[in-house]
Amino acid sequence: MNRRLFLPLLGVALLGGLLAQAQPTPRANLFITASASTPKDAPYSISVEVTVENRGQADSPAGNLELVLKPAGSSAGKPKSDVPTMTDPVSQAQPLPPLKPGEKKMFSFGTPYSASSSFRNRTGSFKANNIGPTGSDTTVTMTVTAR
Repeated sequence: MNRRLFLPLLGVALLGGLLAQAQPTPRANLFITASASTPKDAPYSISVEVTVENRGQADSPAGNLELVLKPAGSSAGKPKSDVPTMTDPVSQAQPLPPLKPGEKKMFSFGTPYSASSSFRNRTGSFKANNIGPTGSDTTVTMTVTAR
């Protein structure tokens, strides 16, 4: 075999082997959205709807979906208590089944919070009026994770 042909062929073979190894394996990619809403009529109790969608190319593993609701405010202004109060973060979890690629599942969480008026599909945070002793609006942030 000609030496001039051998070296380029060897280089192409080695480069092809490296590229074949560099191919990523298919993975699950969970996309999670959360929105808070109230009913149209009083009392305006707040619930949170969470949607989980597998945007990856592989099945997702089973796990838990955790929603954490955290009222705003400095810790100095919160009452001291040995038992949970409305000013403490609230954590809730639900089992998350495996999702196939493209599959979407919706979860519903109730909250201990209420609002002074009706609203729909608030993302990131919402205002609740039953946290402090004065009944003024307090911002509550929502965080959702899959574990």
